[in-house]
Amino acid sequence: MQTLSRCGRVDLLILFPDAVDILRNAGQLYFDQPVSNWRKAKSELESSEPSAERRLYASIYKQQLRRHAGYDHFAEEVIRGSHGPLYRLIYATKHPLGIDFWDKSIKKEFGGQQRLPF
Repeated sequence: MQTLSRCGRVDLLILFPDAVDILRNAGQLYFDQPVSNWRKAKSELESSEPSAERRLYASIYKQQLRRHAGYDHFAEEVIRGSHGPLYRLIYATKHPLGIDFWDKSIKKEFGGQQRLPF
């Protein structure tokens, strides 16, 4: 991400598998990582709901993009399946105008259908 961020004005659209992969594997695969403070942040969550934990991990990721790659503006969209959330798309940009483009682009479904405003 740092290398991409040095290539000029590069916006990122990141598939962040918070509901499918991260929640399922956080305790097993990521537990022994000594570099991360995510366990402390997780223990301080007021809610034990999976949605709160997913938001926490996305927030930590965005903080890392801000600190290590200079991205200041973020938007996101949670993609749901028939049984609930699957993953989230995180859009990262260094310019606030990028958020305007993001907002306009998500007003239509992938098939071109206009979304309902609710």
